[in-house]
Amino acid sequence: MTTNSTNNNPYSAPQSDLELDNSQGKVPSISEALSRGYDFAIGEVLSEAWSKVSGSKGTIIGAALLTFVLMWVASFIAGLISSLIGIASPGLGIATELTLEIITGALIAPVIAGLFLIGMHRSANYPIRFNMIFDFVNKAVPLLLGYLLMNLVIFVPAALLVGLAAVLGLPIGVLFLAIAIAVIYATYLSVAYIFTLPLMAERDLSPWQALETSRKAVSQRWGKVFAVLILIYLFMLLSVFTLFIGLIWTIPLALIALGIVYRTIFGVLPPTH
Repeated sequence: MTTNSTNNNPYSAPQSDLELDNSQGKVPSISEALSRGYDFAIGEVLSEAWSKVSGSKGTIIGAALLTFVLMWVASFIAGLISSLIGIASPGLGIATELTLEIITGALIAPVIAGLFLIGMHRSANYPIRFNMIFDFVNKAVPLLLGYLLMNLVIFVPAALLVGLAAVLGLPIGVLFLAIAIAVIYATYLSVAYIFTLPLMAERDLSPWQALETSRKAVSQRWGKVFAVLILIYLFMLLSVFTLFIGLIWTIPLALIALGIVYRTIFGVLPPTH
C-alpha cells in the first residue's frame, strides 16, 4: 500500500501555510478569493521571499534594469520632444507634453504589471523570464486607464479637501486636520490598491473591478500588507548605504514578497506559455 510520506513522516520539513497547494485544485476565482478569507505572518512572507531570491537574482535584476532604462528613455524622449515643440508654440507644447505623458504611462503600466508577474510566478515556483515585463504590452490601454483611475481616486479627493480648507481660510487647526485626513485617506488607498495592475493583467479585470477587488482583499489584512510594504521600503533604503550593491538582493526580495502576498490572497494562475 502506498502512503503519503509528506504527511506521515514526522521528520519531514514543515510546509509553510503560504505555499500555494496546487494539489487541492485550481486557483480560486476572484469571488472565492474574496470570500474565503486569508492570513499570513509577516516574518514568514519575508523568510520565504528570501529563500526564493537565490536562483532568481539575475532574472529579476535584469528585468528591473530594463524597466529603469525604458522609463528613463521614455521620459527623456517625452521631455525632449515637448521642449522642442514648446519653443515654437507654447500652447502646442503643453498639449504635446500631456499626450507624451500618456504615451509614457502606457509603456510603464504594462511593464510594472510584468514586474509583478515575475514576483508572483517566482512565489509560486513557476518559471520566470526577464522579458516577462513585456507580456502585457497588448493590455497597455486598459492598464493605463487603471493607473490613471487609481491616481485620480487616491489623490484628487485628498487634494480637494486640503485645497478647500486653504481657500476658505479655515483656522490653522482645521487645516492641519484636513491635511491629516487627506494623508490617512491617500495612504489607505495607496496600500489597498497595490494589486490593481496585476489583477487587471492576470485576471483580465476592468480598471474599476481591479481597484475594488484589490481594496476589498487588502482591507481584510491592511495592517499586515502595510507592514510588508514598509519593511520592503526600509530594506531598499538601507541598500543605499551599501553603495546600492544591496539592491541586488533587496529588489528581488521586494518583488517576491509582494508576489507571495498576492499568491496568498488570490493564488497565481499557471503560465500559459
